[in-house]
Amino acid sequence: MSSLTAEHVTFAYHSGETILKDINVTLQETDFTAITGPNGGGKSTLLKLFLGLLTPQTGSIRVFGKYPQTSVSQLGYMPQRINVNSNVPVTALQTVLMGRLSTRIIGHSFTKSDIEVARTALDNVGLSEFAAIPFSELSGGQQQRTLLARAIVNNPRMLLLDEPLANIDPQWQTYLFDLLTDLKSSMGIVLVTHDLTPLLEITDGVLCINRTAQHHPPQAFMEHTH
Repeated sequence: MSSLTAEHVTFAYHSGETILKDINVTLQETDFTAITGPNGGGKSTLLKLFLGLLTPQTGSIRVFGKYPQTSVSQLGYMPQRINVNSNVPVTALQTVLMGRLSTRIIGHSFTKSDIEVARTALDNVGLSEFAAIPFSELSGGQQQRTLLARAIVNNPRMLLLDEPLANIDPQWQTYLFDLLTDLKSSMGIVLVTHDLTPLLEITDGVLCINRTAQHHPPQAFMEHTH
């Protein structure tokens, strides 16, 4: 079964502080996994290791059995935050189209099919009417939804979401859960969050990260929330 794996992985930034220490993690393509833990515990770092954005000091990272750099196009990624330059008038639609760059030959323009797929992704997150609005002018929640559309525009095998519940209103949170429930039938989902409670009904497992990693069934947390 295809998966994301970390074997005896240790990682430290240039400051020298060890963020992840000898962790062993397997995230299945068929599962919806929630990752939780304290700030600075290594949650976002783990996602970046799977994406090939970081390299561990020791241990190995594999994405569907291969090195991350050769398989990253099969992952969809929604970052925790993005730096927005308001002097660059990139629209919501153009932001989503950036997710199609891995399918394009360098120097070639986006096709009508690319644009249609990007519009569909925006529609899936309820933002079709905002396609022509500059990304920098969207609200925080709308920017989150646009980044989610960019993450799913290629129909990835696995979707990695870093704090997608931040800065969104309750109505969008409900919409997001419904969307993720639909998506989990066609792709694996890995979601970093500080608030597990609303997710426990739809997740297959919870990974607790605080320098080390421990995997738990969601039932173990439900017992403490009911």
